[in-house]
Amino acid sequence: MTHTNRGRLTVDLGGKWRHYTNTLPEGGRAIGTVTREGYDTGALVLIEATNLYVQINASSLRSLDHRKVTAALYEVSTRQEGTGREQGIKATDGLAITVPAKSL
Repeated sequence: MTHTNRGRLTVDLGGKWRHYTNTLPEGGRAIGTVTREGYDTGALVLIEATNLYVQINASSLRSLDHRKVTAALYEVSTRQEGTGREQGIKATDGLAITVPAKSL
């Protein structure tokens, strides 16, 4: 038995993060929404002081695997921006997020 989506993250940079929370932690910046394993969706927030990504649902904050978020952001950047090499992605607040080129 295979589990191809175990731990998989999907990112929506234009996602309506306010559907999942009305407040952000201090130093946090909403990027969009994130879905874990195809069914658990919440607000995707970058904590800028620590450079950590978290998922927020109402008053629940869950840390996310940085590698998986980076891979999901890379996937979005290659679909939206062409090659995806060191290109900025527009977050919901209009600020650019740089996604590093994927190592081969």
